[in-house]
Amino acid sequence: MSANGTGWMPLVVSLGVGLAVAAAIVGTTRQEGGVAHDIEEPVDVEALGRCGQCHARETPGVIDQFTHSTHAQEGVTCMDCHQEREGIETVEHHDFEIILNPTAGSCAECHATEYEQFLRSRHAVPSMTAVLGSEVFTEEQLEHARQYHPDAIDRGVNGLQEFEGPFAAESGCIQCHSIGEPRDDGSIGDCTQCHGNHASSVELANTSTTCGSCHMGPDHSQLEIWNESPHGVMAQVNPEHAPTCSTCHMSGTGDSPRMTHDVTERLSMYLFSPVSEPRPGFQRGLDAMQEVCAECHGPTQIETLYENSMGTVENTNRMVTEARAVYQGMVDDGCLTDGGWDEPADFIWFNLWHHQGRTSKHGAFMGGADYVQWHGNYEIIHAAAELNEIDHELRASGRCSNIEQNIEQNIEQNIEQNVQPNALDPLTHPLQEAPVETHPPAEEENE
Repeated sequence: MSANGTGWMPLVVSLGVGLAVAAAIVGTTRQEGGVAHDIEEPVDVEALGRCGQCHARETPGVIDQFTHSTHAQEGVTCMDCHQEREGIETVEHHDFEIILNPTAGSCAECHATEYEQFLRSRHAVPSMTAVLGSEVFTEEQLEHARQYHPDAIDRGVNGLQEFEGPFAAESGCIQCHSIGEPRDDGSIGDCTQCHGNHASSVELANTSTTCGSCHMGPDHSQLEIWNESPHGVMAQVNPEHAPTCSTCHMSGTGDSPRMTHDVTERLSMYLFSPVSEPRPGFQRGLDAMQEVCAECHGPTQIETLYENSMGTVENTNRMVTEARAVYQGMVDDGCLTDGGWDEPADFIWFNLWHHQGRTSKHGAFMGGADYVQWHGNYEIIHAAAELNEIDHELRASGRCSNIEQNIEQNIEQNIEQNVQPNALDPLTHPLQEAPVETHPPAEEENE
């Protein structure tokens, strides 16, 4: 709540007015068979040659998507994307040698600027190393990524993947994290995760549910938070004029913020970390995001939002630090096994920072009140009480084999040192330490 006691009210009022007049970044969408089309009138199938004529019979849904795409409108052919690429296996297909799945390198032939921006983002190499580790990349690829995320690159295979098994990993984590997959032509990434395969749709990438296919769930509830926020509510009433994820993180509603495929450019805090700290480019990211905010909101509303959000981060950091001290004490004193996913306290601690802590912080910045309160702070307090009870019971049972440490001193030490929980977490989780991100100076203009 702000100093005058008005709390979120100015922001909510501003959203209600501001969103109503915000310029649309999303073009008119035509729906056929549940597929969004960027172009109203389809390109004639005959113009696609043998590919189009055959696939109109065999896979008409593919042709429907492609003929309504900007690619087709601009004369891009099937072979422009499916042509042979060095390093990529080809198949013989009706007298043509083609690659089945075009790569990010294929896209970069025409979209070089967007590809270079993407390579700087956490969607690129860090996304995949978070699951499969750094061994799936070449040293050259890793060296490039270290310029922007040095502490998020050199990792081993995620312990949770090994614990749950390869099928769960392939059907779960990798489905999202493969947005940063390496391909055999030396390129990185999967553009189709946001733009679709044959629709190649900007409209699809501008839709929050596309982002939400990965950015949802207990550990990163961005879609659920957005749906509850004034932005998401506005989208239910007037979707063409409501800010989506890409509005704030990639584009904007006007000409002032530059377009970018580096989704980390406008971020100022490491909200995913157990204890959140400012990013090295804090002021740059803050200014860039607030420039977008200012297109619909006044300075008082923006200031109130950030004041409340930073306060929530500070409070969440404090609660996580205190809970970490309890968990650390149990590990140090031999009450728990060191480094195993084998006791309830391991999961309670992990969920406290990885689920509830993140939810509280994201909810504050994105305007999801319920996620700050009941899915965030309340759950943190509940989990902390459970940890304290387990700590009391284990110590009373005489199970702790080492000398007991003073919890208050441990808390003070953690606060002073701001220790990241690598040594005490039951899983070597890829996002435990706040990585350092640096970005080259913003280009004066981008296509």
